[in-house]
Amino acid sequence: MVAAFGAGTMSAGALERAVELAERLGAELEMLFVEDLALLQWAELPFMRQISLLGLSAPPLSRQDLELQFRALAVEAQRRLSSAAAPRRLRWSFRIARGQVAGELVAAAAHTDLLVLGSLSRPIARGALLEPSVRALIGIVRAPILLVRPEQPPGGPVHVVLEAAENVRRSPPVIPTALE
Repeated sequence: MVAAFGAGTMSAGALERAVELAERLGAELEMLFVEDLALLQWAELPFMRQISLLGLSAPPLSRQDLELQFRALAVEAQRRLSSAAAPRRLRWSFRIARGQVAGELVAAAAHTDLLVLGSLSRPIARGALLEPSVRALIGIVRAPILLVRPEQPPGGPVHVVLEAAENVRRSPPVIPTALE
């Protein structure tokens, strides 16, 4: 099983859910951290600025600064994975890829039974508002995808999305259930 997180979705809660699921399934967990090539390219533009919540200054954003931030986030993600997996004696690996996020995820999903994604998607009434990037991945990736919200508590509801196809028999709607 592959768990992929970005800078915005890397949280202790989402990682814990992925580790817990891998333990339950008796699966090896591969964590993929993608350094977004598009962000690195944008950082080279002369008008890009880094805005801090701690101050009013907006210094230029350089590619080197962003690479250092990616590296620090990756080191922290690997440390968190190691800490969460060790007590469970879970087999795990950590990999960093630099490229287009969607392309890296599609490539990783080609060799896995389950792709776990940190997602900021949120439920709205009976449906869900999916991020455009997640919606696109669902249409491309052939492996099952589990979306984990960063601060969703364990044991929350699991929503199953089925896409109807001509050769698939229609079945009654799936009712969300909780992991037990």
